[in-house]
Amino acid sequence: MSTPNIFRRLTQPAAEVSVDVSRELASQEARIAAGLSAFVEVGDALLKIKEAKLYRQTYPSWEAYLQNRWGMSDSQSTRLISASQICREIAGAGVTPPAIESHARELRSVPEGERAKVWAEITTEIPVDELTAEQIAEHVSAKVRKKPKRARHKKPANVKLRGKGWKITIERSTTSVDVVAALQEAIDQYQAKPRRHAA
Repeated sequence: MSTPNIFRRLTQPAAEVSVDVSRELASQEARIAAGLSAFVEVGDALLKIKEAKLYRQTYPSWEAYLQNRWGMSDSQSTRLISASQICREIAGAGVTPPAIESHARELRSVPEGERAKVWAEITTEIPVDELTAEQIAEHVSAKVRKKPKRARHKKPANVKLRGKGWKITIERSTTSVDVVAALQEAIDQYQAKPRRHAA
């Protein structure tokens, strides 16, 4: 700011100074808000460049493009792309998305389709201007932990039956095979086979 502007402000009546300060504050806050949401635009642009391989025109690899053009690492670009996609998903569900990249990033572990609901719950409990990435992480980890884990079924072992002079092996590829029914089917097939009688 130049000296004449400072002098003018000092010599203005208090009411006029107050209006100028309010205008300046609003102007700077608008810039901050635009900067905070800019990560969505940056992430979208990076994704389009990466998917279409537009960087190949002048750079041999994605990593070289990021480093030489933007001074950015691949992991940083991945975070920006991920955060922008999360924000787009939340906005698409009709919920105001996070305005800070680190806030959006903390929602990565929430399953797709549930992020808008989880974000709405978080912002209902804690005002957005007081919210920290750590609080979001705690809420998300509590949500993810509450979900019941699906039972993991091991591939069942083969069923082997042995007797004097015979052996039956039933190989199961799923848990839905009923061993008794499989044995009955094998017996039925055996009994239905035409027999050769010794002459």
